[in-house]
Amino acid sequence: EITEDGELAGFVRYEITPGEIALISTETLQNYRRRGIARILIETVLDEARSRGLEVLPVCPYVQRVISEQATRYLDLVPPEKRARYGL
Repeated sequence: EITEDGELAGFVRYEITPGEIALISTETLQNYRRRGIARILIETVLDEARSRGLEVLPVCPYVQRVISEQATRYLDLVPPEKRARYGL
């Protein structure tokens, strides 16, 4: 979850299994859209996945886009043999 001024602004649906996290969907609440909140949220989640040593399965198209746009920073989180499945 991400909040702004104490209010929920967005969240990520995910599933964690041993060694990996599947990022299912990203939601930004109506009043917080078009302000970069989703990107901050996803980059934070990806940084946390790295710190926890988790492989990332980017099911969410928005997560796929962030990883693609920031490939030098995040592509290594997605196992090479699974990248094509997510268009990476």
